[in-house]
Amino acid sequence: MRLCIDSAALYALLDREHAKHRSLADAWRQLADGSDEVIAHSYAVLEAAELIQRALPRAAVGAFFDDLLAPVKVVWVDQRLHEAAVAAMLVRLDQDLTLSDWVTYRVARQHHAAGVMALDGRFRFLGLAQIPS
Repeated sequence: MRLCIDSAALYALLDREHAKHRSLADAWRQLADGSDEVIAHSYAVLEAAELIQRALPRAAVGAFFDDLLAPVKVVWVDQRLHEAAVAAMLVRLDQDLTLSDWVTYRVARQHHAAGVMALDGRFRFLGLAQIPS
């Protein structure tokens, strides 16, 4: 199975005090056997790194880049992907979705992901399954 992971989920995996940490960590362990592919885009990595650096102990930054991201395939956001996400966002400004969310949606579709590992149900509105549910 192939899944995308958003920045908030990446952050919550490292923040043991986060309300969703345990359910995300359980889902993450199930993915860790190597038969699943986890994808994050470069904007999500940037956002997560900033959150981690500001809110968690310094050692968490190293754990993020050295350990947590090790099995994750990073899709680099290029101009075409960026512009497609901006266009989608501008059409649907009525939705509470960030530019990074729209990039996650586009990446999930382009890579035929089964769903998104995220904290809330915002991706369900776009027709993507959420892990954990």
